[in-house]
Amino acid sequence: MSATSILAGKIAAREIGGKAVERLMQFIEFVDHTRGVIRSVSPSFRFHLITGDADDNKFADCAIAAEADFIITADQHFDVLRGSGYKPQPVTPEELPWRSCCRYALLMPVFR
Repeated sequence: MSATSILAGKIAAREIGGKAVERLMQFIEFVDHTRGVIRSVSPSFRFHLITGDADDNKFADCAIAAEADFIITADQHFDVLRGSGYKPQPVTPEELPWRSCCRYALLMPVFR
């Protein structure tokens, strides 16, 4: 873990404490380990797969365009991706340790 990550963790510990800090540190460690393999994707096509919450489609579209193996979410609206014929499959954060060999879609979509 980098010095920047440790500093961020210490600041977070003072500000928010508890379980939130643990999750933040896990996220920072994840980012440190994935440095250099994260890429920006701007999908040119809208798949409109998620009908239960249309705002979630931007995340599904990015995961499909990025050819991600999995999309990390606890949101059940993404269950529509299971068996849809598209590559990214939803996994919960609790399942992550068992999926370390694959590409994940950690998504922050930017549509232009």
